[in-house]
Amino acid sequence: MVKRVASESEKVALSGLLHDVGKFSQRVGNEQRWRHEAFTEAFLHAFSEKLGEEAERIIAMAALPHKQATDRESLCVKLADWLASAERRREVQPQIAPERAALIAIQSQVQLNKPLHSPVYVPLHPFTLSEDAFFPTEQSQVGVDDYSRAWDEFAERVRSLPAPTPFRVWLTLLQVYTHAIPSATPWEREPEKRTVPDISLFHHARLTAAIASCLAATSESDLPTDDLLQLRDLLSRFDEPDFVEQLKQEAVAQKPLCLLVRGDVAGIQSWLYRIARAEGEEHRRTAKRLRGRSFYLVLLTQAIAEWLCRKAQVPPCNIIFCGGGVFDVLLPASAERQIKEWRKELDDWLLSEFHGDLQVNMAWVSLSATDFYDFGSVSQRITAELELSKTKALAGRLDSDS
Repeated sequence: MVKRVASESEKVALSGLLHDVGKFSQRVGNEQRWRHEAFTEAFLHAFSEKLGEEAERIIAMAALPHKQATDRESLCVKLADWLASAERRREVQPQIAPERAALIAIQSQVQLNKPLHSPVYVPLHPFTLSEDAFFPTEQSQVGVDDYSRAWDEFAERVRSLPAPTPFRVWLTLLQVYTHAIPSATPWEREPEKRTVPDISLFHHARLTAAIASCLAATSESDLPTDDLLQLRDLLSRFDEPDFVEQLKQEAVAQKPLCLLVRGDVAGIQSWLYRIARAEGEEHRRTAKRLRGRSFYLVLLTQAIAEWLCRKAQVPPCNIIFCGGGVFDVLLPASAERQIKEWRKELDDWLLSEFHGDLQVNMAWVSLSATDFYDFGSVSQRITAELELSKTKALAGRLDSDS
C-alpha cells in the first residue's frame, strides 16, 4: 500500500505554490506601492480557512522575506523560489509596468532553421479552449481592466471552495487563472536588468512548490540546516555579475538537492496499432478502439508519474512534464536509494499486465543548486542516461531473477 503524501512536505509545497499569489492582486491596484509579499499575506489571511489547521504556519512561510528565513521549513520555500527563478533571463528591452506586461507565448521563442520573428503574447484570460483565450496575439500589453476582471473571478472561485481546500484543487485553480500571467516583468529602471516575461506565474509557482517539497522531504542528516543557511546566503547574491561562477566554486552548491526522473513508455506503436488487423467482428470498431487505447496510454503515463510521487511522498506538483508517453518527475535526492526498487516493482507490474508489449524505460540524474542555473546541461545528461537505459530494458528485473 502506497502512503499518502507526507503532511510536512505538502504543507511546505503549498506555501511554495502560493508564495507569489500576491503578484496577481498587486497588479490590480497598488497605489501604496506595497511589495508582493504583503499582498500574498493579505490574500492568505483573507482565505485562511481554506488552508486548514496549519494556516498560520503556511502564511508565515509564504510571505516571509527571503533573507529573514532561518528555520528549516521557511528555508525550503525561499531556496526553492530562488532556484525556480533561475529559469529567468534578462535582456535590454522596453520598460513595461507589471500591471500591463503580457506573457510571451513560448512558441514564438522556439528557433529552428529560421531567425526568430517578433514575439506573440498570451491573452490574459482564465484557461479555456475558446479562440479568444487560447491563441496568441501581437498585443504586448494587457488591457487596463484585464487583471481586475481576472482577479475578481479568481477570488470568487476561491470563496466557493471547500474548507480546507485540497492541494490538488489549489494547483488546478492556479493553472486556470495564472497560466497567462507573467511571473516576472520588465519593470526595472536599468535596461540590462529587465526580465523577459516568458515564464507564467503558474509554472514558476508549481516548480517552486516541487523543489520546496523535495527539500522538505529530505532528512537533516542528508541535508543539514546549516547547508540550507549557506545556500540562502549564496543565492541571495544572484544579482552579482559573476554569480554563477561564484556558485560553481562553493562545495555546498554541488550537493544533491533533488532527483530528476524521466520515464519513457516503450512499445507504444506496436501495441496501439495491433488492433488495426482484423480480429473477428471487432475490426468494425477499429477507430473507436484506437481512440480508447490512445486515451489509455495517456492515463497510464500519468498514473505511473503519480505513483512515483506517492512512493516518494511528494505532491502532484512534482510532475514537471507528462505527455506523449514521457514524464519528468522531481523527487527528493534521497529517493535515489529506492528508485531501483521502485523501477523493479513497476517492471513486474507492466510485465504481468502487458507481457512485454509495453515497458517503461527510466533514467535519473541528481540536481545540485548549480544545476538549476545550467539546465541545458541537465537536459543533455538525462537524455543520454535515458538512451542508455533503452539498451537495458527490464535490466532490474533480470538482475533480481539471476
